[in-house]
Amino acid sequence: LEHIRVCREDDSFDCRYIGTGMVFEGPGGEFVMSYTTNLGTNQRISFLHSNDLVHWEKRWPEPQIKPQAPCYVDNPKDAVTGNVPFRDAFIQRIGDNYEALISAQAPNCAPLGSAVIARYRSDGDDLQNWQPLEPLLGPGIGVMAEVPEHFELGGRHYLLWSDSSDTGVLCDTPSRHRAQGTFYAVGDAYEGPYTIPEDNLLIGSGDLSPCQSYVGRIAIFNDEPLLYHHQGFPKPALGFPKRLVQQPDGLLKAGYWNEVEKLHIRRIDADPGMFTEVSDIPIGQWNKAGQDGLEGTSDYGTSLIQLDQELPEDIHLRCQVTAESASRWGITVRDTDQRRAEITGAAVVGDLKHGQWIFGRPMHNWASFVRPVERIHRAPRKGQGYQIDVFVRDIYLEVYVDGLWLLTRVIADYRREGALGFMAEAGHVKFERIRIWELESFAHPYQSPLD
Repeated sequence: LEHIRVCREDDSFDCRYIGTGMVFEGPGGEFVMSYTTNLGTNQRISFLHSNDLVHWEKRWPEPQIKPQAPCYVDNPKDAVTGNVPFRDAFIQRIGDNYEALISAQAPNCAPLGSAVIARYRSDGDDLQNWQPLEPLLGPGIGVMAEVPEHFELGGRHYLLWSDSSDTGVLCDTPSRHRAQGTFYAVGDAYEGPYTIPEDNLLIGSGDLSPCQSYVGRIAIFNDEPLLYHHQGFPKPALGFPKRLVQQPDGLLKAGYWNEVEKLHIRRIDADPGMFTEVSDIPIGQWNKAGQDGLEGTSDYGTSLIQLDQELPEDIHLRCQVTAESASRWGITVRDTDQRRAEITGAAVVGDLKHGQWIFGRPMHNWASFVRPVERIHRAPRKGQGYQIDVFVRDIYLEVYVDGLWLLTRVIADYRREGALGFMAEAGHVKFERIRIWELESFAHPYQSPLD
C-alpha cells in the first residue's frame, strides 16, 4: 500500500523521525493511529484518522499528548537519557474514556531506575485533551519501558514492555542473563497493583547477543490473544505468532501455535539410516532406531553426524529426544563440513552437564563441537523425553521444547544451504519419531548487501 505521510510544510513537530504507535477504534467507529513524533528529541504523541485503514488524514497539526510534571519528566535537563523519553502510546477504551499507556520517566528517583509506564486519560470521546495520572508501573524497573501494552487473560491483567541490558541496567532473569526483549507484570485489576514475576521475560534473548525479538505485542485472532514479535537484526522481520500459555498462578509463557503448520507444503520422507560423521576422527557409534529414529553413543568427546539427504532450504523438524546418559546432545541446521570455519550454520544443544540449553554455531576440525552464543538456564534432564520443534525459514531459526518457546535467532552467517545434523557427547542419546516438513518460503526473503 501507499506509505502514510505524516509531515507537512506547516508542521512544527513532525520534522524528525517518527516512533512506535498503534491503531485503535476511535469514536463513531473510525480508526485512529497514534505515533511518536520527533523521536530522539522533543517526543510527543500525535494522531492520524481513517475510515478504511488505507487512506489516512492528519486533522490536528500539533501533538495531543505530552509529558507533564509532576508525574513525569518534562524537562530535558532532568532526563537521564539527554532528551525527554515519551513515546510508544498504547491506547484503549477503559469504561467510557480512552486511556494511553506511554513509555516515560519519573522525576526525583534513581536515574537508572526512572522508567515508568505512564498513564493518561481523555474523557469521553475527546482525544485532544489528556490528563496525566499516576503510572501503572514503576519507577524501579530500569531506564526505559518501551512499547508498553495492557491486556486481560483468564481474569488476570498484564502489562508488557520492552527493555535491554545494554542501557546500563542488567535485565537478569533466572533463565536468561543480560537479557533484552519483552517483559511482563501481572495484576488482579487494570489499576494494579502489578507484580513482576522473577522469570518475566516473555520473548527475547540473553547474553547481550545482537538484538533478537525485542518487541512483542498482542493481536486478537479468533478471540484468542496471540503474541507476535519482530526481529531487529540484521533487518526487521516478523516472527511466528505464539499462543499464550497461562499457568494457574498467572505466570505466562510463549507457546507453540498449531496454525503455523499451515505453512507446511509437504512431508519429506527422511531416512535417518543414511548419515556421515563430520569430524576427521570417528568417535561415535550411530545406528538407525526403528523406521524414523537415530541413536548415538560417544564414549568421550563430541560426535556429530549429518543426514546424507538434500533438504529444502526451509523446513520444520520435529523429533522426540531422550538423553539416557549423554552429557550433551544437539541438533544442527544449515551445517557444512567446512574445516576451521568460524561459522557453519546454527545449533540448539541440550547441555545436561551444566543444566542449560544453548544456541550456538557448529564448528568442525579434527573434531566437532558447538560454540555457544546464548545460554538459557533451564535444566534438561537425563532420562526424560522432550519433543523438539525446530523451524528454519529464510535466515531464522526457532525452537520449541514440549510446546513452549525456547529461542528465535538469526543464523549468524545467513546461510541457506547445508545439512541437518545430530550430536551426542559423552554418552547415549536417542532421536525418535523424526518428522520433516518443507515450509512455504518468505515472500520477501532477506537479501544481504553481498547478494
